[in-house]
Amino acid sequence: MTMPSTTPTDHAVRLANRLAAQLIRASAPARRRLRGRWRRIRTDLIDKLKLAALGGVLLGFATVAVLSAGYLFLGFSVEALGQWLPRWLAMLVCALVLLLTSVVSGGLGVLALSRLRKASR
Repeated sequence: MTMPSTTPTDHAVRLANRLAAQLIRASAPARRRLRGRWRRIRTDLIDKLKLAALGGVLLGFATVAVLSAGYLFLGFSVEALGQWLPRWLAMLVCALVLLLTSVVSGGLGVLALSRLRKASR
């Protein structure tokens, strides 16, 4: 008794190639649609990333500008209050005003974050 051959015959190879070609031709429209969707998604993502990068750069510039202006305003406030109060008291008043505004804005930020967390649950 002889064992059947496990090597594919020419007929089986041709049949497999023909089936693969038919499968590729049949899936071409679906592949084109998916490729088009992928291009649109990729383009939208790149546009959003560009916008986010621009926003980050502009926010960084605004932060530097606000810090510089705050420093100058602090100096102006100390000098203006120094006209009526001793210099050390003028500096203390400005420091307390800055501390108070930072505490209030920090509290508002924490409140906003807690509301956001509650809304996401």
